[in-house]
Amino acid sequence: MEAFSLLKCCLVKLFSDALLKEIKVTVVRHPDTLTMETIKAGNKGYVAEILVVTYNRHTEDIDDQSKFRILLSFGQHGRELITSEVAWQLLSILAKERNMQRVDLMFIQKLLDNLVIKVT
Repeated sequence: MEAFSLLKCCLVKLFSDALLKEIKVTVVRHPDTLTMETIKAGNKGYVAEILVVTYNRHTEDIDDQSKFRILLSFGQHGRELITSEVAWQLLSILAKERNMQRVDLMFIQKLLDNLVIKVT
């Protein structure tokens, strides 16, 4: 049973690393709309790092205070409500690498003009 748990842990790590690599490559391919930063925080000796990808259709906007902001948090554990793969798919759609079926693209683009999305 221990060997199975170790194998499962290794597979999850490999899968997580591969997904993280895909997300980073997506951000590099779309510097006009996607940025990535690492936020670090600590408390009583415990330090955590959170990778945050920001989508902003118009990154050159200096005054984006009037834009709506959305924070989407995706987990990498057994009971997450929305998986990390969904986060990557969402970023791919926002970066226009994937198409959405049966969606009014003009309406979506108009919404995205006034929206900043942060994905963790």
